Amino acid sequence: MAKENPSFIMYHSYYEALEDIHGDDFETHMRALCERGLYNKTAKYTGSVKMFMTQAIPQLETNERKRITARLNGMKGGAQPGNDNAMKNKPKQPKTS
Repeated sequence: MAKENPSFIMYHSYYEALEDIHGDDFETHMRALCERGLYNKTAKYTGSVKMFMTQAIPQLETNERKRITARLNGMKGGAQPGNDNAMKNKPKQPKTS
């Protein structure tokens, strides 16, 4: 079984590309998108589904890489001491002259 993702990003452009498709064709396109985004299932796409998924798959893959990177970085505990990002939530010391 393919690795299951908790979610995927549904862009407005995906919906816009499919908004004039109705009925079973719309379901076929959405099912292909959801199965790829949630379950990483690949299939041999044909016709308009192939055209749509050829555009969507690179972004789905990029988003998955970002999700994995963010999860791994979060497991490391955040910014290292001394990093400017680690100082963002600390109260600022008044400057002395």
